Amino acid sequence: MSSGVEFDEDQLKYAPRPNTPAGSYSMNQYGSPNTDPKMVQWLMKKGIVKSPAMAQAVLIGLVVVNIIITFIVIKFFL
Repeated sequence: MSSGVEFDEDQLKYAPRPNTPAGSYSMNQYGSPNTDPKMVQWLMKKGIVKSPAMAQAVLIGLVVVNIIITFIVIKFFL
């Protein structure tokens, strides 16, 4: 039984965000706006990873490698 009541949340779910031009954000596989960080979106778009969790793991691994390289440079060259 429908009472004809419509809530604002139903309409706002699919409305463009006020700070972005209409259509400038992508939709995820579930049909809602993609809220993943840009680097995660880029890794997924390039086909390097298939899920946001795997993208996060790749980015964390990249940070760890950079910390190790920085430590080596500081230890041996400074």
